[in-house]
Amino acid sequence: MKERGAIDRYFEISSRGSSFPTEILGGVVTFMAMAYILVVHPTIMAAGGKGMPREAVFTATALIAGLSSILMGLWAKLPFALAPGMGSNAIMIGLVGAGLITWQQGIGMVVISGAIFVIVSFPILRWLQLVGVRDPRILNFNLRRVVIEAIPVSVKFGVSFCIGLQLAILAAGRSGIGFALVNNNNFVLGDLTNPQVVLGLVGLLLILAMVFLRRKNDRPLVPGGYLIGMLAITGIAIYLGMVKSPATFTGQPPSVLPVFWAFELTGDWIKQVYPYILVFFMSDFFSTAGTALACAEKAGLMDDNGNVPRLSEVFYVDSLFTVIGAFFGLTVVTTFVESSAGVESGARTGFASLVTGTLFLVALFLSPIFLMIPPMATGAALFAVGIGMMMGIRRIVRQTENDQLELVSVLLMIAYYALLRNTAGAMCFGIIANGLLRVIRFAYDRPRINRVKLVSGVLLFALGVSYFVVQILSTSR
Repeated sequence: MKERGAIDRYFEISSRGSSFPTEILGGVVTFMAMAYILVVHPTIMAAGGKGMPREAVFTATALIAGLSSILMGLWAKLPFALAPGMGSNAIMIGLVGAGLITWQQGIGMVVISGAIFVIVSFPILRWLQLVGVRDPRILNFNLRRVVIEAIPVSVKFGVSFCIGLQLAILAAGRSGIGFALVNNNNFVLGDLTNPQVVLGLVGLLLILAMVFLRRKNDRPLVPGGYLIGMLAITGIAIYLGMVKSPATFTGQPPSVLPVFWAFELTGDWIKQVYPYILVFFMSDFFSTAGTALACAEKAGLMDDNGNVPRLSEVFYVDSLFTVIGAFFGLTVVTTFVESSAGVESGARTGFASLVTGTLFLVALFLSPIFLMIPPMATGAALFAVGIGMMMGIRRIVRQTENDQLELVSVLLMIAYYALLRNTAGAMCFGIIANGLLRVIRFAYDRPRINRVKLVSGVLLFALGVSYFVVQILSTSR
């Protein structure tokens, strides 16, 4: 009993209004929502004749996702899970396929961008105490946190809506529900006569009913609706013969040695691809921030000023494992938006991340079981999660009801994402729009200026602009 109490106190489970069963459920749901990465990422990295060995990438993916999520839970104490991001892998394999670089050089690009992450994520001025500096504001200065805290509150809440829309689009068009399909980056109606599509839609309606029908105390009608829904869809799919039960439930994980420490850091090739290194950096900088802010807001961990507890620790883990992951042959390791599935199921602490990370490690040996979950099951759950996150629009309206300019910047950000489907770009666009509108307001109202906020605001605006500059440079080469 004492041990349980110690764990409760360490993770602040009771104080955040959660419980051990809820945290375990949230961790399992997050894993099930993310399990597709164990198949998708190795497949992408093995694409083409010059790609990486798929089996080794599978082992590296499960291993790093497990260890990084566990450290996130232990250090940051937040319900966020990590894995190789889906944007950087596509960029890298595109460069490899075009013959611009080898995959070893591509991983070298990730090592470089990861080193930049570490520099901007840690309090790099601590050494000044050796020369007599004692001011904690200087010694604890963290560039990444300063920038994130400078993001306008309305934009932080708007990111939650954009990520919810991203999840819904991903689930509808790419995760197997099938009622909407991606064709030339546009959506078209799927084949509604396909039994798998029908099962996905029925499962989606089941999950929506269990999750969004509420009791009088505002609790979900059925606790664990996401997990129950995914298991129900999987069971029906097996019964109908849409999914085959695995021949074996266990297996020895493939060796990771073919991709371990295989990166290359020298050569003239760096001059050809340096804009893409910055793309890796900028995309992960803003996408991780957006995911952390959105999930924290959904979990009720964000205060009225848009600040999140232990956000610096999130960045520490994220940046460290970008470098560590590259040592194991992985692209940028980032906080996954699917963490919101666990948050939606009630996860509020790092104990859920501990569960998720452990399941990733278990998946090394039980991959046939976990990979049996069909895409329409995870797709239905992710679509429902996206709908739940978009409900945050109510908070945006409350936050901006007395400030039309703030609302305009949020709506511009949402419109940007709806048109281009780029969460990091939408966040930067919202930051730029908000900054320009603030300049207009300053010219009209001429309020007193807080110098600290002015400096951080200018820095944030410059980063937002630099994101698009980097994008232009990378596409013009």
